[in-house]
Amino acid sequence: MSDLIRRVAVIGDVGGYVDHLRYALSSLGVSDTAWPEDLHVIQVGDLFGGRADGEVANLVGPHIAAGRWTQLVGNWELFAVGGPVVGRTGRGEAHPAALAEFASWHSEGLVQRAATVTSSSGVTGVVTHAGIGRAFWERDLDGEPDPFRVVGKLNSMPLEQVMRP
Repeated sequence: MSDLIRRVAVIGDVGGYVDHLRYALSSLGVSDTAWPEDLHVIQVGDLFGGRADGEVANLVGPHIAAGRWTQLVGNWELFAVGGPVVGRTGRGEAHPAALAEFASWHSEGLVQRAATVTSSSGVTGVVTHAGIGRAFWERDLDGEPDPFRVVGKLNSMPLEQVMRP
């Protein structure tokens, strides 16, 4: 991220609700023609959800490509990046074209499993879709206390290790 970044917005599950996403972005000063220089977005996954997934992909894609949006993988997108289908709640499936777009972002290295966020007071935390349980932290992350190294490990682990139940 650039030295100009002063605000980081962490956006939860979007679920294909493009109008809600547009509203959230507009509250941050984003429009169809403008993106504040001081803003970076981290979206925690489940960007899609069987609704307006194509519109969501079209809205988000340019921001990912421009480096002002960090996209994390959620269970709705897992299948697109080689993982299992998990967590369906009877709402249907994410749109195939949106999943294909997500897969292309992933193959280009634009989708992550985790990211760090540092607060204005200097505290750094880890952002993931489902969080990190104690057993996983101790066993798979070797009890690593440094959030930057935790994110590095998560982003380099085999998908099946990170995304198992």
